[in-house]
Amino acid sequence: MKTILEKATSSLETTSFRDALGVVAKVLSESKNFNQEVYLITDAQASQFAGIEATDSTDLFDDRVRMFLVQAGGKQQENAGVSELDLKTQIISKNKPVNMQAAVRNLGTTPLRNSIMSVYVDGSRVVQQSLDIGAMGSATANFTVVPKRRGILPGYVQLEDDALESDNRRYFVLTIPANINILMIGETPQDTRLASLALTLGGDSSLAGLFSVQQATSAQLSSLDINKFDVLVFCGVKAFTPTEADRVAQFVRAGGGVMLFPDDETDIANLNATVFAKLNIPASQPAQEGTAAIPESFLSFAKMDNDHPLFQGLFEQPSGGKKPSGIIESPRVFKAIRPQAGEKGHTIISLSDGTGFLTEYMAGEGRLLLFSVEANLGWSDFPVKGLFAPLLHRATVYLASRNESRSSTVVGERIRLSPRVRGTGGKELYAFKSPVGIEERVVPHKSTLAGTAVFESAPATEVGVYELRKAQETIGASAVNLDPDESDLRHVTDDQLQSFWKRVGITDSQANRVPATEKIETTILESRLGVELWKYFLTFAIIVALVEMAVARESKSTAVRSEA
Repeated sequence: MKTILEKATSSLETTSFRDALGVVAKVLSESKNFNQEVYLITDAQASQFAGIEATDSTDLFDDRVRMFLVQAGGKQQENAGVSELDLKTQIISKNKPVNMQAAVRNLGTTPLRNSIMSVYVDGSRVVQQSLDIGAMGSATANFTVVPKRRGILPGYVQLEDDALESDNRRYFVLTIPANINILMIGETPQDTRLASLALTLGGDSSLAGLFSVQQATSAQLSSLDINKFDVLVFCGVKAFTPTEADRVAQFVRAGGGVMLFPDDETDIANLNATVFAKLNIPASQPAQEGTAAIPESFLSFAKMDNDHPLFQGLFEQPSGGKKPSGIIESPRVFKAIRPQAGEKGHTIISLSDGTGFLTEYMAGEGRLLLFSVEANLGWSDFPVKGLFAPLLHRATVYLASRNESRSSTVVGERIRLSPRVRGTGGKELYAFKSPVGIEERVVPHKSTLAGTAVFESAPATEVGVYELRKAQETIGASAVNLDPDESDLRHVTDDQLQSFWKRVGITDSQANRVPATEKIETTILESRLGVELWKYFLTFAIIVALVEMAVARESKSTAVRSEA
């Protein structure tokens, strides 16, 4: 046993004592020894004794088993840690601010004063600020970072060193697409002309070179491999065959993005029965005839969800420190279909008659954005308004973005990533690379129809950023962090321990708590054989004899005086 313990290495993984004792109980159940003893050597961290639900409670051990909890380590230590990290910005772009929020807990009895928190992105410190947190208190720290390049950027939030260093750093990953492949489909090239120009000419310099646009007609859709693209933009497509609708639905559910503009040729009934039905999107009503014939009668924007990611950072900050108004020039809408948001949809922009101008639908891992007007000038003047190009830019980035930036795993769990894969040869080699450089070969579970692959690692054993690599190319990443409960170093109380023993079927007579300051061997022997009482009886006998001698002497002295 000593040899086994000497060879054992420490780990950051967390295992509940309930699970560990369950394994021990199984071993003891197969043992024929009448007397059975279990030794639980621990630093007595209270969090390890919690988390057992009443439904999980069961008697693991019978009356023969004696439980010894050996408390190692010294006195309880002060500690603080980063317990949570939240990415507030959903559309992440190069040279654009990314808002984040860190939650920090002080689990000590001493207040933190001017404790330094630093933020590192891509190897460079980009933020530093001080924190004041009361004893046994918590605080949130809001900060902004600006990515300087595209790709996968590792980062972490760092606190000053204290009793437990492993919880002073919490890792994250920012994923910024290096290239977004867009397929624009219309009945004719004229249908996609204005939308294509909006994405390829001028605009935001931070998006320069980001979009790769390919145009095609609806007649070519069935022969194209749509899984090579990140975003599909349909402009005035008349109808979808069942097979095409299946492919589009698979594409969205696997994480792809779709933007859809109707026009006069679009068969709304077909759209409802094919693509919308397969994505569980409520049916839209066709545009009413006659509105476009009266130029003086038009609809305009009524409400905009300014908190939606599409509008975060879209409005420039005015001078003087004032908040942006969020007011934009509304297009004049002469004709529009009438979409229904339903339970899974969300109206981002509504018109003055209450119908949706821009509606978002979630399906699986992907999204569909439905505009109620065409991408040309027949139904509205939207394509010539200042909002058209930046809204299409942001909508495209939003649709192409996936959830890798929010991916975080706890040590001991498996990393699971599902990036879109371009290769179809089947001979590619993939591996997870740990923070210290150890590579684990993995075989993807590919979905040919969806164009995605699921990669799953063995349980992570380190904290840091794990990279998913294809040859020398990083195609995904996940942050692995310590379980936040490990930050609480408070010792278990007698009441908490008694409750734990009760939940696992250990009685008071079976349980023994052995502080590290005592002689463990003596305590265990006394538990087995009982306390040796002969020393106490001998001491008592000596005391009685001395008392008798004193009484006898006093009686003799009294008798002598009486005779005199």
